[in-house]
Amino acid sequence: MSDVCLLVLSGLPAAGKTHLTNKLLQGHSAGTRYAFVIVEYDQLIPSDVEKHLIESEDQQSSWKQYRESILLCIDHVLGILQTCQSGNLLELLDKSVENVPPDLWTKFKELMPRTLCDVNKDSKLCFVIDDNMYYSSMRYKYFQLARKYTTGFCQVHVHVDLKNALLQNSQRTAQVNEDVIVTMATKMEVPDKLKNSWEEHSLNYLKDETKVEEIVCLMDTACKNPVEPVNEDDIEQKEYCRLVCSESFLHQSDQILRKLVSQEMALASGKFSSKNEVKGFASVVQMCRKELYNKLKLGSINMPRDVVAMVTDSSKDTSSEMYKLLQELFQNELKEINR
Repeated sequence: MSDVCLLVLSGLPAAGKTHLTNKLLQGHSAGTRYAFVIVEYDQLIPSDVEKHLIESEDQQSSWKQYRESILLCIDHVLGILQTCQSGNLLELLDKSVENVPPDLWTKFKELMPRTLCDVNKDSKLCFVIDDNMYYSSMRYKYFQLARKYTTGFCQVHVHVDLKNALLQNSQRTAQVNEDVIVTMATKMEVPDKLKNSWEEHSLNYLKDETKVEEIVCLMDTACKNPVEPVNEDDIEQKEYCRLVCSESFLHQSDQILRKLVSQEMALASGKFSSKNEVKGFASVVQMCRKELYNKLKLGSINMPRDVVAMVTDSSKDTSSEMYKLLQELFQNELKEINR
């Protein structure tokens, strides 16, 4: 479907992604060739799920389920667009979607009617995915969706430095936990067309420099070059497997390292005579955790392939190879810092 485009936004919370979508909508009102469906994750995922995301593994699981459900919603609509005329769309949207919570589908449907009624033979339809999308594996899922339906695919990374993101967040009515923003900044994987061929149609958006016309031009290019179906031995599929494995590995590593920090603090309790000494030790242990995590993320530590490939729930099993290996690395890192 060369008349449909998936535009995936990425960037820190409070970077200005919603501001950008508003500018796109203003351009549509002014007569651009596109009708937009703005898929804003913050509006679709319950606020309590995101608010406590960093505090609970259960919330993390729920958060991932909602993200997968949003992807299924878009998949469902693209399937309808591919097989039906726009006149039948609203009737088909009334049907429930398998594996999608009814309340989420109800919210998602509200995004559609006003846009679909605007679509005609002279316009194109663009789904704008408004979310942080800090891992490339998150964005790759939409590339796969574009390939499934042979649609256009492009990405815009809304750039902002951490300091300004925190400042802009403090001025919002609905603020994001600052720890979430700081943590996300260390994990952000900016689209890189030199590293990943599937990220070819990408650009960095700077609020005071990049014009909306440049994004529309990017969308035009993506629509003229829709993602083509691929053979079973596709290299990109193998790349996706690697990305998913990396994301899961880093998540499990982070969970294990946090548990090791708690263990160190528990073992050290009673050894200090003042609160300042406790704070000093806690600072050292946290520094150790961050240093080791960054080394794992950058790939400067060679982890055995079998350990990386078997990361499921390793953080809950202290006898797992991954847990024991990270525990040893953590102790070595702690010794290095204390020298």
